[in-house]
Amino acid sequence: MKTNFLKLDQVGTWLKLSAVAALLATSCTVDNESVELSGGSNSALSSKSLEIPVYGIVSDTEENKDSSVDFAIDDDADSKWLAYGDDVNIDLDLGNYQNVDYLKISFYEGDDKSFEFEVYSLVDGEYVKIGSKNSLGTNTELETFDVTNSETRYLRIKFEGNDVDLSNGVNDIEVWGTVLNEYPLPEEGTIPTHGFGPSSVEVGTITWKNWYLSIPIARTGDSDSGKAASIYYSDLESGNLGAEERKYFDYNDDGSYDMHTKFTGYTTSGYYEAFESKYCRTELREYWQGNQTTSDNWYMDDATHELETKLSVEKCEGEGKVYVAQIHGTKGTSLSGGTLTGGPATIKVQWYDNDIKLEYYTADGIVDGEWTSASGTVAKVTVGEVGNNEFIVRLKTEGGKFYMALYCEATGVDTGYVEYYDYLANGYEYQNYFKTGNYFRHDEDYTSVSEVTLYSAITNHTNAE
Repeated sequence: MKTNFLKLDQVGTWLKLSAVAALLATSCTVDNESVELSGGSNSALSSKSLEIPVYGIVSDTEENKDSSVDFAIDDDADSKWLAYGDDVNIDLDLGNYQNVDYLKISFYEGDDKSFEFEVYSLVDGEYVKIGSKNSLGTNTELETFDVTNSETRYLRIKFEGNDVDLSNGVNDIEVWGTVLNEYPLPEEGTIPTHGFGPSSVEVGTITWKNWYLSIPIARTGDSDSGKAASIYYSDLESGNLGAEERKYFDYNDDGSYDMHTKFTGYTTSGYYEAFESKYCRTELREYWQGNQTTSDNWYMDDATHELETKLSVEKCEGEGKVYVAQIHGTKGTSLSGGTLTGGPATIKVQWYDNDIKLEYYTADGIVDGEWTSASGTVAKVTVGEVGNNEFIVRLKTEGGKFYMALYCEATGVDTGYVEYYDYLANGYEYQNYFKTGNYFRHDEDYTSVSEVTLYSAITNHTNAE
């Protein structure tokens, strides 16, 4: 389940009684059929149904700012979510287990197109279909769609395009049913959170022996290769950095670290000119056991591996994109003994225009046994807005499953761990390492800069060998 927790004014109306609507009309339309309403009806449209608040919403298709998935639950008929293709998902988090009776959806251009979609409920980790639907195609008002009564926390709506093309457009979605479990109503002016809250880790907490730092200047004694320089833990601990190195990494008075990047041409794979889709970074790469070698990596298998990194993006010019945390695969021997020739950037957390976005490889991208970022196979999720404020990213793999949590006090984001993908079950057998810092996704000039402050970075590896 992929969840983007929203601000309070985006959560939707709290528990509105549908009995109000029943006083205004004696019938309504469900799946194109008229249904009589009465107080004693056993229909899903019983006046006892309530609107269930939606605490989080996310789509697996990246949208632009004018058609964000957040707009699908903002109670504003003039805003919209748009996505193209079949099998396009919107996932809804109801905050707790509720009994869902029906959905109300208004469609963008719904007066000219009939939209096809399926509704799923998450049951024991699997999405189970509870309805196949078509809109009328005659209006843009909220239409009501009865679904098999389902006690669930998570709903998925899978869109299949419309009777004209493969476009999907939603103005608003409402979920109605019986509220089984409620979170306490928040005090006025506050934002409900159900995650971890802030970290207790002190500013500056990093075990330097477990990391090395890459900066975008020529590697000492190896300038012909054009590879970026590496700084190791003894120099980082002692602050033994030269003036040129401190342009990219420096120590702040509060114990945090300034991580500055621009495109210089010096990358971890060699020197490149601009416009070659090669990017520069000031970024930490993990040595999980403290061994000073890039072969010091871990498998996902049955162990638990966690990273908590606290950062803020002060400035991000160019395209406004910077990767701040990753789980990166590496070449080598697989769990089954095979040799892997590629090292996939399996999971990447990106700050993009004030939002945190998650990108992760799926099994659809496997080519000749290798996990790749083949076109259309990388899932992309907007997790939450953080702006230029301090935020915490928590990444975890446990038993081969990948989880992420995001916390930002200033914007009210606190997701807790959300499971996104079961890598082990899908045959992922790479060794891995964590990364965090300032990986600037821009190579179109030599002047645009990205500035990130790193406050702390801690890792935990339980039952790992």
